[in-house]
Amino acid sequence: MKCPNCGKEIANESQFCEFCGTKVGSSETDHTRGGFNSSKQNAIVIISVFLCLVFAGGMLYYNSETKKVREELRVSQEKAERESAIRLEAEKQAEIERSHAKEGREKLESAKRKAEAQRSRANVKAKAEENEFYKKSDEITGEKIQKSKQIPKGYVDLGLPSGTLWKVENETCGHVTYDQACSFYGSDLPTIEQLRELKDNCLWSWQGDGFKVKGKNGESIFMPAAGYCNRVGSILYVGRYGDYWSSTPNGSDEAWELDFGSSGVSIRSCTRHDGQSIRLVCNSD
Repeated sequence: MKCPNCGKEIANESQFCEFCGTKVGSSETDHTRGGFNSSKQNAIVIISVFLCLVFAGGMLYYNSETKKVREELRVSQEKAERESAIRLEAEKQAEIERSHAKEGREKLESAKRKAEAQRSRANVKAKAEENEFYKKSDEITGEKIQKSKQIPKGYVDLGLPSGTLWKVENETCGHVTYDQACSFYGSDLPTIEQLRELKDNCLWSWQGDGFKVKGKNGESIFMPAAGYCNRVGSILYVGRYGDYWSSTPNGSDEAWELDFGSSGVSIRSCTRHDGQSIRLVCNSD
């Protein structure tokens, strides 16, 4: 073979040129071995890079999944905490409402018991007053006096101390002024003293449209709440109030009257120009 450097003929088995000293033996083998080694190294590098990429990808995926799981766990915990807080608040509010309801029931029961006790006391007191009222009736009037009286038709004896008899019904004239009443009925009108006697010595019980007036002897009359007539002729408060003239004046412009409503009975002064009801009286002599 020829030396690749100097071109001279050398032996085939020679490894070096004997003329120029250039290495010529086993070059192909070395080249082949070097190529093999280079390919092996490249494969190792590729495999190493692949494995690194796989590992890196796995780590990234693991970290991503771990982060996702942690986030889901955090959200779940926060949700559980919120639900627990809401449940505790609801239970607290329900407990407060139950407490208030219990207090309300207790107050209502207490009020009912108090009202019942008050009604019971009032009934006992009313019964005692009624018994006392009728107990004194015999002391004031006496049975013999009641039997010996001559009572005119249409009048009733209420057992009053003065012996005054009251007419059972109102006069049919309707509502008249004070001057008209005095002109029509004169001394048959009750005086202010007789009105006071009727008010103070009888039991007055409201019947819805007037008073039942019961004397101590058990006799009674009904005084209707006929209202009154004003100056322009309008009749007002029928069924709510009653106004009855006396014969007693109070100055030049007013006169005394019996005035009542569902809340009570009073004697008061009123202008003479009002039209009022008339209930007559007479003496038992």
